[in-house]
Amino acid sequence: LVCSLQHEPDRQQTIKLLSHTSFREAKIVSGGSPHYQCQDIQARQVHQMAVTGMFVAAAIKELRTAVLPTMVALVRHYTMIAIAQQAGPFPAVGQRLSRLSGMDGLVLVDALASIMGHEEKELCKPGHLAMVLVLDTATTITGSRERACRLPLMDYLADKMCALCYERAWYAKLGGCIAIKFLFERMDLRWVLERQFNFLKALLFVMMDLTGEVSSGAVDMARSNLEKMLRHCAAPIDSTSVEENQVADLVSTQEKSIYDVTHELVRQVTSPNKYVRDQAIHCLKVLAELTDRTVTD
Repeated sequence: LVCSLQHEPDRQQTIKLLSHTSFREAKIVSGGSPHYQCQDIQARQVHQMAVTGMFVAAAIKELRTAVLPTMVALVRHYTMIAIAQQAGPFPAVGQRLSRLSGMDGLVLVDALASIMGHEEKELCKPGHLAMVLVLDTATTITGSRERACRLPLMDYLADKMCALCYERAWYAKLGGCIAIKFLFERMDLRWVLERQFNFLKALLFVMMDLTGEVSSGAVDMARSNLEKMLRHCAAPIDSTSVEENQVADLVSTQEKSIYDVTHELVRQVTSPNKYVRDQAIHCLKVLAELTDRTVTD
């Protein structure tokens, strides 16, 4: 992995690029645009396997001390590559997308998905640390968590982690639940509100698919996460922590998100799965409590 890095001969140029004001001020194009991915599929698969191996090594007690510094540096490196390709003075959109070469930063997210969905749940610890590093690095470069969450990198991360909940194995679903918990707790509120419906569907599927089967805590975690997420997203907006000109827009986003979630929960009240039915009714009661309405409203 270290040998595959392209060492920039002029360190000052790299620092100058990542310090460019456009990372903090210019519009970040998110949603709809294609992600840059390395065209050499075989090389990308090998690279992903190597990154996955690095996370496995970080979870092994005897190797942890030696591996962690390299892991932290490489996770930050991949994150900076992805950010430089998606924002700043030279975002990879339009013709620039076809001119890019080399490995893409999104290989880190694919390796993360492999780790979070692995049968050995100890591997979730370095995976969780990696997600913390990705968010912290993006926040430092873009200037705020709100701007960091606009990056297509974060959408790709959310999609991959939600996809784990639809895998057949219980351990993949459990990894998806752990990742979703991190996302709704640590990401910007607007970003979470815009994806709350997707998270809800993923968590409900875990409950529906694993009820009555060996789940090793996946169903309980999905249920717990669902209530925590609803309480986090439906709580009244704290206007003191948001800029005045953004309060109305955030409230509008929250109302739309709650409407979509409520509609889905009402639909699930008639689910053939008793556990899902009970949870949908419970969640509607939670929403009613938080919005000062009755369940029938």
